[in-house]
Amino acid sequence: MAGKKVLNLLPSGFKFAGGALLLLGLIATYYFIYLSIKPEWLQFRIFTVYSKFLEKTTFDFITNNQGDEIAIFSYLVGFVCILLAGDPKQPEKDFLYKSKAALYTFLFVVFSLLFFYFLVHGIAIVYTVALVVYLIPVVYCIFYIIQRKRGKR
Repeated sequence: MAGKKVLNLLPSGFKFAGGALLLLGLIATYYFIYLSIKPEWLQFRIFTVYSKFLEKTTFDFITNNQGDEIAIFSYLVGFVCILLAGDPKQPEKDFLYKSKAALYTFLFVVFSLLFFYFLVHGIAIVYTVALVVYLIPVVYCIFYIIQRKRGKR
């Protein structure tokens, strides 16, 4: 692999933007989800495939507060920007460590969800899925650090 240019899907500036989005997502999660604050300016009429709150709705327009969606979207898009943003000084091995960490994270998440799906039921599975979504960047970082430590041996 020596001498080959590493594929960077996003320019290195996206790391800063990704960090800002990730932080914004965490703050919005605390504000919109944990504190359950639903500002009126985030109420939109949106199309839904399926919704069940007070009544079941399929393939129709509903009025919904988008704070939760904005929080999760910002958090995950920020993480993806950080993950895919390259560094011109990044060695090829580092790209390999990132790739392996991403694969192991994917496998960990899939098997964790399958495991919890059979052990957790009712509304608790919704909370479990939400928790797993927020743990994805943490798990990725752990696998990435492990890959780097193994590579330095």
